[in-house]
Amino acid sequence: MTLTFADFKDIGFISNQLTSSLIDKNGNVLWLCFPRFDSDPSIAYLLDENNGGVFRISPIEQFSSLHKYTAPNVLHTNFKTSEGSADINDFLIPGKTIFVRDINSEIKLQLNFNPLFGFHTMNFNYSENDGKIIFDSKNGKGRLVLEVIGEFKKTADFTWEIEKGLTQVILSYYQSAEIYELEGKNVSSSNLSKALDSTIDYWGAYTERIKLSLSSTDLEEFEPLLRSSIFTILGLTYSPTGSIIAAPTASLPEDPGGNRNWDYRYVWVRDSAIMASALCRLGFYMEGRRALEFLFSMIDYSGKPLYNLYKVDGTKIYGERYIDSLNGFMNSKPVRIGNRATNQIQLDIEGEFLYAVKGYFDSTQDKEFIQNHSKAIEYVADWLSDNWQLADSGIWEKPEDHEYTHSKVMIWVALESAGKLISVIGGIDRWNETRDEIKSWVMSNCVKDGYFVTFPKSNEVDSTVLSFPIYGFIEVNDPIFIKTLKVVEKTLFVKGFVYRYNFDSIGKANHAFVLCSMWLASVYSQLKRKNEALQLLKNVKSIVGPNNLIGEDIDVHNKVFTGNFPQGFVHATFINSIIDILSNN
Repeated sequence: MTLTFADFKDIGFISNQLTSSLIDKNGNVLWLCFPRFDSDPSIAYLLDENNGGVFRISPIEQFSSLHKYTAPNVLHTNFKTSEGSADINDFLIPGKTIFVRDINSEIKLQLNFNPLFGFHTMNFNYSENDGKIIFDSKNGKGRLVLEVIGEFKKTADFTWEIEKGLTQVILSYYQSAEIYELEGKNVSSSNLSKALDSTIDYWGAYTERIKLSLSSTDLEEFEPLLRSSIFTILGLTYSPTGSIIAAPTASLPEDPGGNRNWDYRYVWVRDSAIMASALCRLGFYMEGRRALEFLFSMIDYSGKPLYNLYKVDGTKIYGERYIDSLNGFMNSKPVRIGNRATNQIQLDIEGEFLYAVKGYFDSTQDKEFIQNHSKAIEYVADWLSDNWQLADSGIWEKPEDHEYTHSKVMIWVALESAGKLISVIGGIDRWNETRDEIKSWVMSNCVKDGYFVTFPKSNEVDSTVLSFPIYGFIEVNDPIFIKTLKVVEKTLFVKGFVYRYNFDSIGKANHAFVLCSMWLASVYSQLKRKNEALQLLKNVKSIVGPNNLIGEDIDVHNKVFTGNFPQGFVHATFINSIIDILSNN
């Protein structure tokens, strides 16, 4: 089997808000990091089918299969053979680094397990103790314990045959042998017997809090995708800190075989703020607030307020490294871990952050929250007010610094949000003059031939301009925006999807960017062009598989998602588009 992006229609995502996993319908765990989202993977089958480790349960005979969610973050796979059927429920236990595969089978199954440590197979010491199969990292960085509760036998190295009946396959992670001795003995089959019910109840508590329903509306067909979007964002949340990562995977390429391969398993300020905002719009105020609290706790009072991205615990990422031991998805190299974008100056991110804080306040009227963070809000606004003329890498994280129009607009958004937030607690909006200066600068320097361009003296238009009326910088019916919109529709709207730009320093942009389609849908909703807004959402939905997960990019010719998967801010902007269409029509 050779994985391609076409296979992503049949991939499922599960999470316990500590880490996550991707699983295909053939019983293959494609991706699994222990103990956290941003840890080195224990299984990276996605990035190398020969050297990326394996964790597979499947029939010995030829089979067909289907899988679906029986509950949020509980993935059910059904196998059928000529001899009978088998069912597996895959889930990660909330609060523990334990992966459970609950089996009810009429047929014998084969279990293959051979994990990675430090991106290498066979980089472990192997032993068996009290029926448990133990894998100890050779460099002392972790222990994996595989336990099969049921009838099974070893048939080859790292291969076992599971007998018919009820079986649990349990994979647990411990930081060391010593911690296993302290904690592992407490993990028993009796403790885990109710784990499936407890996991269903855990996610069911979120289900009960969903207030938005699309039934009996002309958006009813999007109800499953809306619910999946909610649980994807919740599944990308790291519960100990409330931070939200951009995506669960690393180094899945934008262009198969190319080198646009990035590690997205971190907390991008921009992405996290967009997802927090969407949660607040849905009434998940506590989760949105926790994500914002995390970002407030990251503010640096000695310089630029926020770095671009953080690990889930708030520590910084210093550059990236190449993993030579893995060949990459569809031979896309290099395989990258870490991210060099942490070293860039990106001036739009504080705007996304304060806009999300304002969105939280608008939804909750929580003055105490604003009062508690008023000094932070003021510091962010003051720093931006003093430094708005700097060049930066922009939202697209380009290597060439420019005075990007979008970055200036988002600084304006930050100051507008700060002014309103400080005013509601009785403070003074002292940034109105700077806002006016920025707006005047943008209108004087970033408009050419009557439409917005990417930066001063540029001839190009990129899709960030679609966000300008969404964030309140310009009225959607303003002639300059309408002309800009027509340029976007003419140059970046291809086969029903929106590209972010045509070229960058790496070369031609070969794929559409889903975020931009969602922006355009929201713009159309403001313009009362509801049918066109709905069509954009239908175009994206046509590529989504039965598990309702959305990727970052779209290959418009082959109708598949590319890039890291699933992508959090795309799910968030899908939610925003749905709400905007309902609100504006």
